[in-house]
Amino acid sequence: MDRLTRRDVVSGGALILLALLYYLATLELPAGDGEPGPAFFPRLLAAVLLALGVRIVLRGLREAGQADLSELRKPTLLIVATVAYLAIFAHLGFVLSTLAYTLFTARLLGGRGVSSLLVPLVATAIVYALFAVGLALPLP
Repeated sequence: MDRLTRRDVVSGGALILLALLYYLATLELPAGDGEPGPAFFPRLLAAVLLALGVRIVLRGLREAGQADLSELRKPTLLIVATVAYLAIFAHLGFVLSTLAYTLFTARLLGGRGVSSLLVPLVATAIVYALFAVGLALPLP
């Protein structure tokens, strides 16, 4: 991979990280009831930054001749799942959103059978017990 394409991959990855951090910062803003609220445009901007970052990374990989786009399916789905998890967390609450997220990622990463169901259930229960019971922190 030459220097220019490596720079595209690194800068695109940095833009993706910035978009995710920016989106996390928008979670403090009210979403609005039935109409776009104060969080609408910042979240839209985060989505645009994320899309541009992915595009830059893909361009760098394609130019390097190393881009088999089928290899990018799982990482892309993980990014989308993480953004979706962040978006639904406040609405569905910790237990439902975390359980859905961990079940999806376990299946995506190759979990099959009972373990792909049991591990997310146990992990969600342990984290809930640690924060809600052990540390007495309120979870949504």
